[in-house]
Amino acid sequence: MSTTQHRTPSSAPLGRAPTAPLPTTTPLVVFGAHLRGEPRCWQLEELGGAFLRDVRTAPAYRMHLAADGHRALVVPAPTGVPGMSLPGEEWLLPVPAVGTLLLALPAPEAVGPVALDDGREVLAVVGTVTGRERDISDPLGWRAFRAGYD
Repeated sequence: MSTTQHRTPSSAPLGRAPTAPLPTTTPLVVFGAHLRGEPRCWQLEELGGAFLRDVRTAPAYRMHLAADGHRALVVPAPTGVPGMSLPGEEWLLPVPAVGTLLLALPAPEAVGPVALDDGREVLAVVGTVTGRERDISDPLGWRAFRAGYD
């Protein structure tokens, strides 16, 4: 005689732990024109983003100026070039909003992982560089660059 096991929808299959609910929000770090008070912050706010805190990257990054002169491109420091800890802002966004933001970012901006000085790795607005972009790395960040630029 065989025994049939019955599962209720809330019980986990045998041998597996119950799955956690999927997150509804995710942290996103920004460095340039998306910072509070900067020209593209409205995009985060319109997508339902909420500012959480000021953060710093691990000391392994460089900041470059996009060709249009209005956007920061944060990239890992190349081999042989000292990286630095760059200031940014951590926002909390609804998960679907990250995809919407990604589609709205003009190249060479992108969304990718960044290591923070507190040991976490989070999504961030980053970029890609060709080597022709001006390196504007400064431990005081985008706002320090803009203060001397405007």
